[in-house]
Amino acid sequence: GARNEPKPVARVQGNLFGTRWSIVAEPDAHAPPPTAVPPPVGGRVASSYDAIDGSQGGGSDSSFSRCKATPRSAPSTAARKELCLVGYKANRFCLDSGPRVVSIAAPSVTEDGELECSCFPTENDGILAGGLTSARTGATPPPHVSSFKNRQPVWDERYEAYVLNFLGRVRVASVKNFQIVQTDNLASETLLQFGRVSSTVFTQDVQWPFSIVQAFGICLTSVATKLGVK
Repeated sequence: GARNEPKPVARVQGNLFGTRWSIVAEPDAHAPPPTAVPPPVGGRVASSYDAIDGSQGGGSDSSFSRCKATPRSAPSTAARKELCLVGYKANRFCLDSGPRVVSIAAPSVTEDGELECSCFPTENDGILAGGLTSARTGATPPPHVSSFKNRQPVWDERYEAYVLNFLGRVRVASVKNFQIVQTDNLASETLLQFGRVSSTVFTQDVQWPFSIVQAFGICLTSVATKLGVK
């Protein structure tokens, strides 16, 4: 029956041009918003998770109890907890757009994957918005907020294309492929990566400080339709 159907724990919602996305917890979710993937014992190796069917991505509002677009639920009077903000630099109307530029802001967590602050920011308080600005400009983020950017690919003369080293995890070139690193250390290890394996299948690898829900939501923004982003 309906009581046994899976309930979404979070929702991805974007603006008209797809340049800004918010990952928010569903107000009626029974479980609390998940915390970060704990660092693995003996090393910080990215963990691999199930591939995402790229044929089901898209739309400005996606629920991820399943990987497909769902109708927007009735608005709640209570402000929802904001798990993550994702920003894309608009480039669809530029003559020389280059690779995508992605900025991310998320609540800071401890090494144990717990929130530094006593509670999640909400979609109405604007706390993560300051972190998103910091990710774009390189400024210090607000307290208890962490900022991230995508590692920029480099031009390869042999292939005449921009390339990134995915260590064999990604097999097909795509503008949707990305690697996420800390804003203040762009040469640091990859914290989240996403890339195409076949025409409809992508792979996702994630580690601390992101949670599985945050990571999956970020990846959904990459495959969703964006009017202002190539």
